[in-house]
Amino acid sequence: MKNKIITFVDVVVRILFAVFGVYLLTKYNSDNTVKFAGYSIIIFNIATTFFDSNYHKNKTL
Repeated sequence: MKNKIITFVDVVVRILFAVFGVYLLTKYNSDNTVKFAGYSIIIFNIATTFFDSNYHKNKTL
């Protein structure tokens, strides 16, 4: 049960950060620094999704 809660919270946090990254990309079209922040949030989100797959399989959480 605890593992399912951690997985759910992780998915919700990833979705929130993805929405925040897309908001930064679309809201501030003229500011390159903010667009870079949006891109970095989305890329980090995608990268940790693939490389953090064993995180939820740990039974000691």
